[in-house]
Amino acid sequence: MTTFVLVPGAWLGAWAWQDTTDALREHGHTALPLTLTGLAERAGEGGPRTDLDAHIADITDFVEKNDLREVTLVAHSYA
Repeated sequence: MTTFVLVPGAWLGAWAWQDTTDALREHGHTALPLTLTGLAERAGEGGPRTDLDAHIADITDFVEKNDLREVTLVAHSYA
């Protein structure tokens, strides 16, 4: 089965992937939605230095922290 890391676009959080996450998991896949720094429920973590580099770090840190291998990255809009 496939491991999916799901990244929403600007102004959205991991919650935006709920239906997709449910469907993927029903089919036996691993689906891991991620909210980027400064967006949605993580809005309070953002600041003047929250930029594309910070969001790239969010994704790479998430993959490394969870020791993920051979993931399929699915990104929406800005992500």
